[in-house]
Amino acid sequence: MLRAATTVGAEIIGQAGRLGVIRKGAEADLLVLKSNPLESLKALRQRIALYLDGKEVK
Repeated sequence: MLRAATTVGAEIIGQAGRLGVIRKGAEADLLVLKSNPLESLKALRQRIALYLDGKEVK
């Protein structure tokens, strides 16, 4: 499911390798959560880290 929401979406819009991946040079907005938000939306309140444009937001 994660691949479908990231890599596959980037491939569909012609942005494979630039979007939907975590690596140097890629566009990076990343939310790291403590638990799975598909099991409970409360997981969205338990943020471990947030990165926007490749930079960590405190």
